[in-house]
Amino acid sequence: MKSTRTTQVNPLVVWIAAIASLGACQSAKPPVLYSLPEPSVREFRGAKRAFVRWKSIGVEKHIEARDTSAAVREALERAIHLDPMESNPLLHGLIGDLELDLAEGLTHGSELDAHRQEIDARIDAAIRAYGRSLGIEEDGYAAREDYIPARLGLVRVELLSAQLASQTRDFANEREHLQRARKALQLVRAAHAALVRGPQTDSPTAIIGIPLLQSESPGFSDPALSPLDASSFQENLIAEHLEWSVGNPRLLSARERPTDLGQSLEKRLRGRILELEGRLALQEGQLDLPSAGQDKRRRLRQLLVSWRDTLRQAQQFDPSNVGIAMSRAHVELSLDEDPKRALTILENLLFLSTGECNPMVLAMREPLRLLIQAQTIVYLDTPNETNFNRARRYCEEVQNQAVLFQDAPDVDCACAFFLGVHRRDAGRLERVLALAHHADTQNRLTRERCSRLADAARSELERLAMHEQNERASR
Repeated sequence: MKSTRTTQVNPLVVWIAAIASLGACQSAKPPVLYSLPEPSVREFRGAKRAFVRWKSIGVEKHIEARDTSAAVREALERAIHLDPMESNPLLHGLIGDLELDLAEGLTHGSELDAHRQEIDARIDAAIRAYGRSLGIEEDGYAAREDYIPARLGLVRVELLSAQLASQTRDFANEREHLQRARKALQLVRAAHAALVRGPQTDSPTAIIGIPLLQSESPGFSDPALSPLDASSFQENLIAEHLEWSVGNPRLLSARERPTDLGQSLEKRLRGRILELEGRLALQEGQLDLPSAGQDKRRRLRQLLVSWRDTLRQAQQFDPSNVGIAMSRAHVELSLDEDPKRALTILENLLFLSTGECNPMVLAMREPLRLLIQAQTIVYLDTPNETNFNRARRYCEEVQNQAVLFQDAPDVDCACAFFLGVHRRDAGRLERVLALAHHADTQNRLTRERCSRLADAARSELERLAMHEQNERASR
């Protein structure tokens, strides 16, 4: 049935536009432009501003971070309430991403058991939101089961659930979740293939800042909407969804979205699919590793090398994806071949060479952790002033943000060491020795970094003691 909803035109409305042309008559078709009602758009903009603030304050500031993430969800829910269009999966899909990001963030640190109830609740909330986005929940929007961002979210849900089962050594449950992830990926591939071979517009998909220019806002299944228009409509929704990325500098400004935002849509989606396929293969391989011995180490290294190759390929499709870049840096450090590779990846991600660091990325916990780990190794291998000052600056950023790394003792050791040396603070250097002595970790590389930092701290303490002794003698 054709929609009869009317929308009031307002030049401030910024939403989704699809430019379509029908090749059958070889004549240009007037643009068909779509918009939410103005109150819904205001809430959507507010949600995006709250999202930027949430992602820019550092995940360890739990109270402020959770309050801000709640503001994001509340604004999205108000936008849903104010939007009567029954074919829009974007808002529910974003809520699913929000809940899943919060659940993943709670898995960091040494207090996983204390957060497990909240993690499970947020995973359930994410599943419900994705179900509404896909139209498979009774209270959701009209069926749109090929909406790829929500399908990708469901794969992430299963991979996170498998990770949690692994940490509790529930291997049967872990295998079940991995099997579900593989089935979910099959649906993602099918939806991506349909998007690739579906109706295509002659002109590029555009997201532009103008309101709806007609009195009706059709849905995906509206008879008045041609398949070409429906395809463009869906592409624009997906492009808008992908824009909610922590690595997107446009989120930090009020500038208009570029009209070419959707042009690389298929490649960006392919990059995300590849990353999830590689993560699934890694988790499946780890589940089947031998219990111990040289064969386990050899096969684990093979898995990591394959994971690195997949990430390289994924980043070629989606070069601005922060998650893929951080995973690449992490696996480079895990392989322990050349820490400068990880540094290069992270510096490119953060634009450190240009001095225009994206504060949203820098405020995240993971990039800082990886930067300090990589730069610490480089300094310990080549202890010069340049490498020292770089590591010190990263440690000062950690201190400024009040970030804690209870699950990464080598990072705490590094921060205590570099700041202790810089400020000639014997107390901090003594803390390095205590942290290294009590570092409870099964990770060989982490233990080695702590041990090497402790040796360097002892040398510095001896130097400080000698300096004080000489000063007293000179008086």
